[in-house]
Amino acid sequence: FSLFESNMRSSYEANANARGRDGNHAGPGGWDPEEKKEELFDDEARFLLLYPAKCQGETEEKTAAQRELLGFATFRFTVEPLHPSDPLNMHVVKRWGKIEVLYLYELQLSPALRGCGIGSALMDLLVCLARATHMRKLCLTVFKDNVGAKRFYERQGWSRDRISPGE
Repeated sequence: FSLFESNMRSSYEANANARGRDGNHAGPGGWDPEEKKEELFDDEARFLLLYPAKCQGETEEKTAAQRELLGFATFRFTVEPLHPSDPLNMHVVKRWGKIEVLYLYELQLSPALRGCGIGSALMDLLVCLARATHMRKLCLTVFKDNVGAKRFYERQGWSRDRISPGE
């Protein structure tokens, strides 16, 4: 949780009026660590965890708790509503108006690893995982003021979804 907090606390505080996925405020000041831990560690949450490789000549086995977490992706398999104008609505799920989604809640990297291609590799893994599990869509959210993250996702080919809230 410390990696998430060091990367995101200031954004949550700056977005005090932002609403969460459930439509509720994120909490007093926008930062509610207990609420965020509950979301991150929900029973439905799945993780990709990035730890340093064992160094050559290193003999001591370390547990995950003893190693430094360098990055992670938190995601869930869920269903999301489709906008009536979404092409998938007309071809795939006309009857339901919902679609199977891999929803990315968090992609966090240690600042020292940004710009090295690791975030792109994690996104590629998530795309492969979504395909392998027959998810029809991938979704994520980004704070409007998180320019670096928005630029990263745009370079990855992501775009605003029809069901996204307005600017």
